[in-house]
Amino acid sequence: MNITFPTTEFISCVFPKPTAQRNAPIETAVTAKSYTYKLLPGMDKPKVGDLAVVACATGLQVAVVKSLNAIPYQDSKDASYVVGFVDPQAYRQTLDKEAERKKLYATLMAKKKELDKTLAFEVYAEKDPEFKELLDLYKTTL
Repeated sequence: MNITFPTTEFISCVFPKPTAQRNAPIETAVTAKSYTYKLLPGMDKPKVGDLAVVACATGLQVAVVKSLNAIPYQDSKDASYVVGFVDPQAYRQTLDKEAERKKLYATLMAKKKELDKTLAFEVYAEKDPEFKELLDLYKTTL
């Protein structure tokens, strides 16, 4: 038997679990209470896991879509609405670029520190023959 359920304009959402880190990934608890919101007329259906901006009693909040075609808990006339959807891709790309940049900077600073020693010794050796002898002796012991 093939049963198809009718589609609804409601989605079920959960609110992300607060994290201590500012740039931490979005997490939702498995047992988090879900809330039902109505899509505005003409709004495209989201996918499970999308971020939705929803109207709440406390104002606009960002929630994670848990399921589609939800059945509202209360009279659908009183349902709160989905205001829009958030695409965090640019944000995540920016965080990835920042992490890569920090890693490159650390590598550059380590290389600079190494070169500072070497170049400083070479400059000193050009200025002082005794220092040059010591540097040559040092290089031969490596």
